[in-house]
Amino acid sequence: MSQRESGGGRGGDLERLSIHHPLATYLEELHRRHAGCSDGEVASYIPELAKANPGHFGIALATIDGQVYEAGDSRVQFSIQSISKPFVYALALHDEGLERVLEKIGVEPTGDAFNSISLHEDTGRPFNPMINAGAIASTGLIRGKDENEKMQRILEMFSRCAGRELSIDDSIYHSEHDTGYRNFAIGYMLRNFGIVGSAPEPVLDLYFRQCSITVTCRDLAIMATTLANGGICPLTGERAIDAAYVPRVLSVMATCGMYDYAGEWIYRIGMPSKSGVGGGIIGVLPGHMGIAVFSPPLDARGNSVRGIRVFNDLSEDFGLHLFQTPSPVKSVVRRRFDAASVASKRIRRRSDANALAEHGHRIVVFELQGELTLFSVERVVRNILTLPEAVSYLIIDFKRVFGADRPALDLWVTFLESIEGRYKEVILTELDSNPTLAAYFEMALENRPPSSLGILREADAALELCENRLLQELGSATDPDATVPLDEFEICDGLDESRIETLRSYLEKRSYRQSEMIFEMGDDANALYFLTRGQVSITIDVLPGTSKRLTTCTPGMLFGEMAILERQPRSAAVRADTPVECYLLSMENFDRLTEAHPDIKAKLMENFARSLSLRVRRLTEEVRALSE
Repeated sequence: MSQRESGGGRGGDLERLSIHHPLATYLEELHRRHAGCSDGEVASYIPELAKANPGHFGIALATIDGQVYEAGDSRVQFSIQSISKPFVYALALHDEGLERVLEKIGVEPTGDAFNSISLHEDTGRPFNPMINAGAIASTGLIRGKDENEKMQRILEMFSRCAGRELSIDDSIYHSEHDTGYRNFAIGYMLRNFGIVGSAPEPVLDLYFRQCSITVTCRDLAIMATTLANGGICPLTGERAIDAAYVPRVLSVMATCGMYDYAGEWIYRIGMPSKSGVGGGIIGVLPGHMGIAVFSPPLDARGNSVRGIRVFNDLSEDFGLHLFQTPSPVKSVVRRRFDAASVASKRIRRRSDANALAEHGHRIVVFELQGELTLFSVERVVRNILTLPEAVSYLIIDFKRVFGADRPALDLWVTFLESIEGRYKEVILTELDSNPTLAAYFEMALENRPPSSLGILREADAALELCENRLLQELGSATDPDATVPLDEFEICDGLDESRIETLRSYLEKRSYRQSEMIFEMGDDANALYFLTRGQVSITIDVLPGTSKRLTTCTPGMLFGEMAILERQPRSAAVRADTPVECYLLSMENFDRLTEAHPDIKAKLMENFARSLSLRVRRLTEEVRALSE
């Protein structure tokens, strides 16, 4: 499989990763599936084409944002042949305008072969620009002071579409010119009806040259994507075709591009396409991507046998039929952040918080939104593949995803399987917001052995879990079963041993069972708590019988401390998540401490204010990170 990209392209920074992308894997499998096909014959009516290697077989797919996936002989050079026709037609429209071109060339399908002499009886117009008669007429409309200038304009336009400089194979040109008797006959008939306004020989010579331009399967995929992208090359961002004429070109490709197979093609495959006797076929999915297949053996209609099979499988496997294509790609990544910039709701001791601030970039969260399609998921996967090697934990939040098609979900599962072992944890969250997603992933993953892939209900719980794993990995995590002594509480910073003992004399020891409510919303705020062992969650009621976690406290933390400032009824509830041990400082004892030891009270309030300031600063930084 060829994965090299030319440097400087818009997709060039990603191509080194494409071998890991599930689309690349799929193309490899598709290539293997059809590589053994021996049906068809290499074109022989042009002697040089008969020299083609029937074993050559390449597939390429390019997205409108410039990523190219390739399999097989995608870099083998061959002549473009009739795939030149839609692009020259586009240039003729640019040079002469729609009405002038319609006077010379029709747009109706014929059901005839590519080299049929299909002209309107009354006007002599070729029926469409995709058959040879119409293509020769298109070539005759290209402007230039002489044939060399016209050819140069065609070559430059093709090169802009391909994103690189193309050239002509002289041996193919001479072979075409020397054996193109039927095309000469067509040219003279066009001259007879005034469709070609001068001697046909220079026009035919130009036509033979345009058909002899050499391309690769990758080039054709990019040229097809230029059409899919409204005329802008996906690699360079340069406009190659006038946007106004792209729909006209795609229309005749859809109805006439596959000659006497065009009707069945649009029925089965469902995308505007064009074939060439050199063995190439291109397909265009507007707004999404272009596809190209190269395989010289042709069927009786002059279309690549392997090419038709590949397109059929692609269309069926991914639902690419034009009339069932989902809405144009929109970014489904609502935002992406890491644990260094946005932490979980768990309040941590300073040492743990500092460790996460330094190493939290190893945990990355993707929040998705909207509808998942094959194309939007392809982009998300590509974003994930660009993550630095240091990232060890990956969280995908589906909370705002309202729909997904089956190819998109299949691509997700394929990708998740492909990255097995790459991350220490991969967690899918918030699937309950869409029962269809939840059911699909549960079914797809139910028979998998235990691995790094998991599903959690809440994204914050997943973030907290990954933080805990990372802290354990760093060796800095606070032992959840350990007891934190009073002198290690950050609020006691600056108090010597005697003052710690004095403070202790004002405290009451309390214990709570797991799941026991320590206080409820609306209770009198009559105490604050020093959590020495265990874990508690602070929650609020959002619906009758439903609560939402605001934060979690671990040993060494305070909770209920706002009572010091507000002395208002509790605005949240606190529940023991585990067996809990703590010190309680009642408001009555706090007031006594204030009177008897104002220095201790002042130090406590100073530390509390510093802690509160750090929380506000951290919250501000998180808001800024989430708004980027």
